[in-house]
Amino acid sequence: MSIQIWEPQPKKEKVKVSINRTLKLNNVLIREISPKELNNENQIFNQMCVFIQNKGATTVGPVITYSRAERDADGFTKTSKSIMIQVSQEIEPDDPYQYEDSIRVGGCLYARFSEKLENLPYAYDKLGVYAFENDLRLNGVSYTISLNSFGTKLIADIFMPFERLVSERLV
Repeated sequence: MSIQIWEPQPKKEKVKVSINRTLKLNNVLIREISPKELNNENQIFNQMCVFIQNKGATTVGPVITYSRAERDADGFTKTSKSIMIQVSQEIEPDDPYQYEDSIRVGGCLYARFSEKLENLPYAYDKLGVYAFENDLRLNGVSYTISLNSFGTKLIADIFMPFERLVSERLV
């Protein structure tokens, strides 16, 4: 009689985390999404692409979703969201768009997510736990770059700016 010991097989990491990464974007067209428009993100993205084309430019790279969560005076969380697209040349924005020549965000936690779209919240959770365990304070901002999607799977990069906390040791 032989005894078999079960050993887990190494799996591909679904969320890989690293620290002190910098997000660099150039020629960025930005469109804030109002709370009423949250279900229309694809339509807004398509409108942005038409606007870019009408201005004689082309999109460069994947779409970026900017999210910010902050507490109001009553303690409720207020979330704002924007779609960001890098373009091939400077664009004079019309309302409701904004344009930035360059966006550079240093000191970020970074995650590469590679899994089903429905599991994306776990990537944000993993970054939050990593920040907690390493005495980092996240400021409620995230940049999610959708690199590739196929079927129900998504590959995305997530950047979250942080600042270091002075830790107090429990004795």
